[in-house]
Amino acid sequence: MDDRRIIDAPGVTIWQCAPVRTLILRIRNAPAARIRSLSFSLGVGEDMPGPNRAAGQNPRVAWLAPGEWMIRGTAGPTPDVASLAPDVTAHLADISDGRICFAFKGEAVGDILSKASPLDFHPRVFGIDDCAQTLFAQTRVLIERVEADRPFLLHADISFADHLKGWLAQASAEYLP
Repeated sequence: MDDRRIIDAPGVTIWQCAPVRTLILRIRNAPAARIRSLSFSLGVGEDMPGPNRAAGQNPRVAWLAPGEWMIRGTAGPTPDVASLAPDVTAHLADISDGRICFAFKGEAVGDILSKASPLDFHPRVFGIDDCAQTLFAQTRVLIERVEADRPFLLHADISFADHLKGWLAQASAEYLP
């Protein structure tokens, strides 16, 4: 993977993730059976992830709002929104070039994330496959918890990349040797 470490300190490692295909899917007025079929085709199980949940690996689908999901990954089919039904309103947008992702791991990650967000990142509260949109360092982001080797991902508009890198460097300074 083409990840780039931006912080590597005792207790915290932060990467800028390699760019991958990122889609936003919005569906209105769709019968549950059609959405279930779409969920199966994406490989995330019987149902699309519900509120503040994510599912799948590649692609990974994260809930954003009622009827709205972010689909991220290099594998998997592009959702066929035209097949949902003629009376369903659906929109699929490729926002790959407009997003940035940071991956975090280490025992200090929860403390660093808590410096910029009101969310509670303790594993008992923010578990694996949980996700939430929040303000983080004055930037609207999606934070999700994934598997053990990279417990958190932070997704933001690419225009905030330098701001977030600078903020993360300052917030991690106490962990640097």
